[in-house]
Amino acid sequence: EAACQLKGVEVACFMRDLPYGYELLGENLLDLSHLPFSHHSVGYLSRDLGGPLPFQMLKDSQKSQDGPLYEVEMEHAERYDPTYLGIISNRGNVIPENATFRLGFYQPNHVKYTRH
Repeated sequence: EAACQLKGVEVACFMRDLPYGYELLGENLLDLSHLPFSHHSVGYLSRDLGGPLPFQMLKDSQKSQDGPLYEVEMEHAERYDPTYLGIISNRGNVIPENATFRLGFYQPNHVKYTRH
């Protein structure tokens, strides 16, 4: 774990390399809606944070420059992202307004989350 700067606020950043099959990829890493339910009481997550996640599929011209095969974006992530909602409910409104969250899938089996 390392400290990163997000618009002047220090946040925790980490990366994990895990061997996994496609079933784990689909069920856990790409489906954020399971977080409040499957990981209740882990960190700042709780079941009452569950709700719809308004992702938009990005066109090729909108995708990150590092070339994901697929990428989705959630605008106003401070209102919907279970991780952000958990942080806000426990530490106050430390997430900037108009935050975005992107989830990218890279061949053959890499997933990248980007929160701004």
